[in-house]
Amino acid sequence: MKKYFNTHTKNEMIPGIHFDIKNTPSNIVQIDESHDFFKPENKNVPFDESAKKVSGHIDYKAVKWAECKQLRSQKINADLEYNGALFQMDEASRENLKDQKDEGETVEWRLLDNTSMELTPEDVSNILSLYRQRKQMLYVKSWEVESTINSSGNPKDLDIPTLYNEAIEK
Repeated sequence: MKKYFNTHTKNEMIPGIHFDIKNTPSNIVQIDESHDFFKPENKNVPFDESAKKVSGHIDYKAVKWAECKQLRSQKINADLEYNGALFQMDEASRENLKDQKDEGETVEWRLLDNTSMELTPEDVSNILSLYRQRKQMLYVKSWEVESTINSSGNPKDLDIPTLYNEAIEK
């Protein structure tokens, strides 16, 4: 039987209660129940050391998929180029852009390099549209990488950043 382990809190996690099995967070890994990792005296042992010493049954497909999802999130939130200027696309910046879109006025916008650019409502709409397109593309490409992970006979050796970048370049 498999158990799930939170690498941050060092606690056992239960699918359906602590997390959605279909959307497993990157800090949740699946490990074999046959070891004694969850005994109280072992709770403070760092995961990387204990998982390799105590159990040889790490679900590398789950680990690699978690790595892929983390990379996808980084790429989704990366800066975005529009009309030769770089815009921050972290959550706060996107919310500010959405608010500006709702205002419907032209505004001076602070760019990543701390220079300013005048943005029309159409510009704001275009930036948000480019962000949504990039986000959708990155999800589709991550699913291609997930398929590669799941069909791999040796997922432990997969280089996820390389696979993801190659999928994006297709």
